[in-house]
Amino acid sequence: LNPNVLMQKRITRIGTQDFTGELVDDASPNDNVVNWPGTSTPATIGGGNVDSYITGINDASTAVPGDAVEYTISFLSSGDTTAGNVFICDRIPANTTFIPDAFNASPPAGPGAGNRGILLEFSGAIAALTNANDGEEVGSGVTGVGGYYFPAGSDPSVAFPGSTLNCGPDANTNGTIVVDLSDLPEATGEGIPNNSYGLIRIRAKVN
Repeated sequence: LNPNVLMQKRITRIGTQDFTGELVDDASPNDNVVNWPGTSTPATIGGGNVDSYITGINDASTAVPGDAVEYTISFLSSGDTTAGNVFICDRIPANTTFIPDAFNASPPAGPGAGNRGILLEFSGAIAALTNANDGEEVGSGVTGVGGYYFPAGSDPSVAFPGSTLNCGPDANTNGTIVVDLSDLPEATGEGIPNNSYGLIRIRAKVN
């Protein structure tokens, strides 16, 4: 049995420009793996088809200092068995600063409190996660799901003893977010089950 989790990262907003309608063909084999929710659709940038769930652009060259850039990570449990104890670790890009309250106006996950800089679409729910280890959960029947922000120089791994998380202090030069997804059952069809895939969004301000 082979658990596996695919991830694709795109830019879905720069300032007020919304790129969630853009479909980029970057020749990645992950773009059209069976069981992404949605359908394979002609790309709006480049040739060929891409899965309609994976939207956004790859190039932030139009961003200027002061712009907020939104990054979206799509993930899918594509193996033939459950992927256990899944952590997604993403480093804040160089020359940008994590926006800790970017999603304070979005529906919150509970019962966490404080600023919410991570948005999660997962298990039939869309909710903003706090940046601290405070026991929040997302979705009906989902346990152990939470978001975390670690400032530059800190080691996210120490917050999860016994895990295999490896995004240590040497690589954490500009801050890192971690989303604990607990167990991801394997996808058995497009968008089935609804906790086999999802989206993570963060925003960072260009310095």
